[in-house]
Amino acid sequence: MNATTTGGKKPLCIINGMRRYSVLFTVAHVGIAVLGLAILAGCGRDAVQVYDVPKEKETPAMQASPSAAGSEQIKWQTPAGWTELPAGQMRAASFSVKTKDNQEAQTTIIPLPNLAGKDLENVNRWRGQVGLEPINASVLATQVLTVKIAGMDGQLYDLAGTPPDQNQVIRILGAILDREGMTWFVKMTGPDTLVASQKSVFIDFLKTLSFSAAAPANTSPAPAPAAAPLRVENAAAAPAPEAPQDLPAWKTPEPWKQIKAGPMQVAKFQTGAENGASAEISVAVFPGDVGGTLANVNRWRGQIGLPPVEQNDLAKVTAPLDLGGNKAILVNMVSEQSKTRMIAVIVPKAGQTWFYKLVGQDEIASREKDAFVKFVQSAQ
Repeated sequence: MNATTTGGKKPLCIINGMRRYSVLFTVAHVGIAVLGLAILAGCGRDAVQVYDVPKEKETPAMQASPSAAGSEQIKWQTPAGWTELPAGQMRAASFSVKTKDNQEAQTTIIPLPNLAGKDLENVNRWRGQVGLEPINASVLATQVLTVKIAGMDGQLYDLAGTPPDQNQVIRILGAILDREGMTWFVKMTGPDTLVASQKSVFIDFLKTLSFSAAAPANTSPAPAPAAAPLRVENAAAAPAPEAPQDLPAWKTPEPWKQIKAGPMQVAKFQTGAENGASAEISVAVFPGDVGGTLANVNRWRGQIGLPPVEQNDLAKVTAPLDLGGNKAILVNMVSEQSKTRMIAVIVPKAGQTWFYKLVGQDEIASREKDAFVKFVQSAQ
């Protein structure tokens, strides 16, 4: 749909659990537009869109995962001058702001469960990303700024330093809000001077966030999408914003090809590409257990068109996997309707959880299972 100008109206991006819509709203009624938790792609846009081009667009509804999404929705209002980017994986929303000389900073909204009280761990992870040494709790208390996030007191951290692999100073504005068992991270990352100039805009953006009760989730299985070839991306690999400083020295099987990593991924590969069909392998790492095994399995089941399972049925799709003393969980699921198989390994390690996923058409994914498991084993 081409963008058209509508007087006095601005677009607001809404996610209802995992249902996403784009609507128009008047400036006087900013508070009624709804955004929710996002683990999947953002607002149905195929291309980046600038906020100050009013637009109305409907997108396909997507089924929410109650265990991952919780019982609330979050609303936001995009600042003028920010460009909305597609969300994905664990991101509820993503935005970009650029200078005339093409410097860019990105802002993300990421909800993760069961991380209350772990501010020090998260701040030290951010400090590592900008080349700073970790700090202890007493120092952390001197660096926090209390800000309003959705009308509640949240924490804001302003960190700047030079990452080991870069020759410029990078700044992170990281805001944290704990609410109803969910921790919301709102984070801007980019060149020092650009992020510093956006600090007041970022703080005002936090004030526009608000929460409301989520609509009841649809408990009936969502219709599975028709199987389609997985898209081949640019072969140049790019580190995800949340990537750890040191990646495991894994052994990449033949004929896997490394491709550009997606949001919240530290690495991504492709294999197959036979008659347009392929499978993709991704690696991601998060602090804590990200909701636990059942929550993650049910989120993945929704991604391939399968209904959720109960705790008692979890053993039907999981099995223990010994990684040389480090206990992991192997997940193997297939949608007979879409002919899509997902094989995943959940690896708790040093207070983090590593997620290895193989997704593709059943024939290719099944064929690559042994190579995938050996790949995970080589990373330990």
